[in-house]
Amino acid sequence: HQIGWSFEVVRGQPSFATLSVGDQDLLVIEAASRPFAGEFRLDSRLLASALAAHRPILLVRNAEQRKDGVVALVQKSGASADRTIAAALRLAQAGERRLTVVLAAEDVDAAKTLERIRAVSGKVASRSRVERLSPGDAVLERVAGEGGLLVVDADPAVNDVAALKDLLARTRADVLFMR
Repeated sequence: HQIGWSFEVVRGQPSFATLSVGDQDLLVIEAASRPFAGEFRLDSRLLASALAAHRPILLVRNAEQRKDGVVALVQKSGASADRTIAAALRLAQAGERRLTVVLAAEDVDAAKTLERIRAVSGKVASRSRVERLSPGDAVLERVAGEGGLLVVDADPAVNDVAALKDLLARTRADVLFMR
């Protein structure tokens, strides 16, 4: 696919200031440290910085898990919804995974969302579903479990750091924070 990439191992106290990460780069970090004392793992030292950063980040939580579906969490209509659904759709298509679109925004139409997916890929649309998220509903906990990938708009206009931490606490999936 001729995608430019780099790999860097940083020892010591990594921070976004010490990493050579450009504006167009996707930073991939593990959510937890390597296990020690058996299976005990601490949260990554970069996790707090990653949630506050203004760059796209893939937070890997289940590197060893079998890959499951892709979940797009749509919290705001317009450009945010378009960006989130398009990224999740491309990931589902590339990995031949099922796609679930969870609509938290009241003004996003479920039928039009499914039509939009079908216009890009009938194959993905046949494995897709659209669900509405209502307050107190546990749909995210159910569909964004271990082995899945949750795509979320992490732009501060859509989600602040506290909301992102809450999403991490409610799901077990890997998370792509789009900015």
